Amino acid sequence: MQNILSSQSIASSTLQARALLENVQNAIHNLEDSDAENEVEEIEHFKYKQELSRKLTLQSVLGLSVSIMSVPLGQSTTMIVPLLNGGAGTLFWGWIVVCILSLLVTTSLGEISGKYPTNGGVYHWSFIFSPRSIKKITNFNYLTSWYVGWFLIVGNLTMGVSIMFSGAQFFLSIFGIADTTYHPHAWLTLVVYILLVAICLFVNMKCYNFLDKINRVAVYWTVSTVLIIDILLLLFSQEFNDLKEMLINFETPRSGWPRSLAFLIGLQQSAFTFQGYGMIPSMTDEVKDPEKTIPKGMVLSILVAGATGIIFILPILACTPQLDVLLDVEANILPIELIFKVSSQSILISFLFVILLCGTIFFGSIGIYTITSRSIYSMARDNGLPYSHLWNHIGADPNLNKIPNNAIYLTAGWLLLMGSFTLLSPSILYSFMGTSVVSLAISNGVPIFFSMVNGRKKLKGGAFKVKKIFGYLINSISIFWCLLMLVIFSFPIEAHFTTYTMNYTSFTLFVEIVAITVLWFSFGKNHFQGPEIDESFNIESNNRGATYLRLSNINDNDDNDNDNHNSDDDDYD
Repeated sequence: MQNILSSQSIASSTLQARALLENVQNAIHNLEDSDAENEVEEIEHFKYKQELSRKLTLQSVLGLSVSIMSVPLGQSTTMIVPLLNGGAGTLFWGWIVVCILSLLVTTSLGEISGKYPTNGGVYHWSFIFSPRSIKKITNFNYLTSWYVGWFLIVGNLTMGVSIMFSGAQFFLSIFGIADTTYHPHAWLTLVVYILLVAICLFVNMKCYNFLDKINRVAVYWTVSTVLIIDILLLLFSQEFNDLKEMLINFETPRSGWPRSLAFLIGLQQSAFTFQGYGMIPSMTDEVKDPEKTIPKGMVLSILVAGATGIIFILPILACTPQLDVLLDVEANILPIELIFKVSSQSILISFLFVILLCGTIFFGSIGIYTITSRSIYSMARDNGLPYSHLWNHIGADPNLNKIPNNAIYLTAGWLLLMGSFTLLSPSILYSFMGTSVVSLAISNGVPIFFSMVNGRKKLKGGAFKVKKIFGYLINSISIFWCLLMLVIFSFPIEAHFTTYTMNYTSFTLFVEIVAITVLWFSFGKNHFQGPEIDESFNIESNNRGATYLRLSNINDNDDNDNDNHNSDDDDYD
């Protein structure tokens, strides 16, 4: 009788979550159909020629962001982190906390993107909001823009490696369901990773016409996967946990960290999963009405991901066996797959669950690959990469869509090179995950901080608005969360660590900063242009009719570069 009541309670919770998701979907249609507010919108445009095909819609942007976050896969592959650091309580409440904080960050970034729609995203905004000089540091805005731009690229690349390589591991772990002694060799995992990169390269080069549909399908696939897994788990599971008991009482951290610190470290799972919203502005040149579409897409993606995560977590927790079974028995199988196996009592059903999750690997990999190539293209367009004239080249796919083909190839090269490092130690992949979150947190936090320093004056008249008093509060909490992520991801998931299980995120971040600094003095200082603002906009005064500001030591003799940077106001109408 208790099991029946528990099952009914869980089913009721699932129905409520589904109703929440339907409300979010209705909000999408309402946002698309709603007219602009009565206030006059003053959108600042950039002095770039429109070269990429502008085809993506709000649903596509939403799908792209949701696919990168890949909620069921992100939660499944990193579930061991909260389980070791507080169990079910950390897993569920950590998701709620990070969802709210991520929503505040997207709101802060959405305000900026609604005023300054640009492919450069965070590094262009850092240039616009930062002071031109600080004490003896001249052209400070170029320096900050350079660092933020490279943090964005490194964050995207390491996120790509993390998603694809953990996806390859997850795919191979299917064989561990039937044979718990199975443990794939590192070389085999690398081969699957290489195949995944090759598929992403092919889709981005040859199937651009289908990207919009792929992004749309990603949302439905993700939600359907969660619902199918939930329903079948509730039908096949023989025993259910008391959810109230699990969510109120935190387990003693098996990681060895104190309770409060363990909870914060447990947030690593949710923080990694929710990353992706700050990358979306890199698609601005390919989105219709970007000043409205990009902010809405970022905010809605958090709402959809948050609702999907709740729907996914509750039934999983209801069917979760004891931690001793999950963490101490059958170590070669991931916790989520063991939950599937124990709860469903069926290898066939477990295979179905894992195959559904593998579909999210496909969509997430394509999404992160696409955005990474666009961030590289944008930085090259501002002469921020050596041999920029190669990487900002625009070609065409078989359907004559304009795409940054060389940037797409360069992305594949970097992903393959970085993926090969995982052969040295499994902890390198974990460091890549931490580096991706930390790098993206820095790149998101800098423009928000500079916007506050400027009194949020340069946000006036944007297409996506927050009332001033709430704006300061939202911005402040957003900056706090970005800084907190730097601390959280510096800790290993267990207090008793070795050189093999150590978290090297702090070291990789230090190496990243040194490399970016060396590249600045050897190349960027004399070549990096920063964003090209429309001549009718003055960065400092925000008044019309001012002349365009640019670094005096830039060499403008490259005809190719001049052609790429001609203004084309019609493209922004």
